[in-house]
Amino acid sequence: MEEVAKTLSPVAGIDLNQYKDTLIKRFSNVHIGDAILRILYLTQHFHFAIIQNVMGRFEKLIQKVLSGRQDANITFSEAVSLLQNLRFSLRINGSHHVFYRNGVDEIINIQPDGSKAKPYQVKQIRDLIVKYRLEESDG
Repeated sequence: MEEVAKTLSPVAGIDLNQYKDTLIKRFSNVHIGDAILRILYLTQHFHFAIIQNVMGRFEKLIQKVLSGRQDANITFSEAVSLLQNLRFSLRINGSHHVFYRNGVDEIINIQPDGSKAKPYQVKQIRDLIVKYRLEESDG
């Protein structure tokens, strides 16, 4: 607790030592100790579940693109999300979404076709993923 206190700036009207004593007193209450542990446990598992869900969706999407069998079924928002998850930077000029990344020589320029990504542009994304082995190091 002392290490944290050193990093805090003074707040007008707050006695940090008194506040620290109040926190210790509240969290030392035997009647809430079990509740605190349960909250911490549930929070940890909730965050883990969210991370798994996001990673699961990314893995499914990258496999969908790499399969090459569903190029016409990739939505534009999925293509944008995939490139952003692969750490590409985005510049927008009208309907053109231009993606670039350090270490990747090519740029990717995609435009929506209604709500879908254009199949030939999905193929370009797949070719970059394979060429630079982006599926192995990102996500």
